[in-house]
Amino acid sequence: MTSVRENTNATSIGQRAARITMMQRAAGHLKQAALAEALGIGLRSLQSKLDVTRGVSDADMRLAAAALEQRAGEITALAAQMREAAQ
Repeated sequence: MTSVRENTNATSIGQRAARITMMQRAAGHLKQAALAEALGIGLRSLQSKLDVTRGVSDADMRLAAAALEQRAGEITALAAQMREAAQ
């Protein structure tokens, strides 16, 4: 059986639930395929994390945050292009 890295910073059920909720929101903003790629895992592994079958590690959180920041930059650049084109 494959062991899952336990997160030492999320000790309560509430903290673990909050992490999973954040990861689900990240998947909604990035789409699951992009989030799975950012985490270096397959879609099935990501779905297991989102379904609470597997834990969400600190590394998972950092990688998801970096992917969100990259996507936010792309969206900001697109918004700037749209404003420029509308002038």
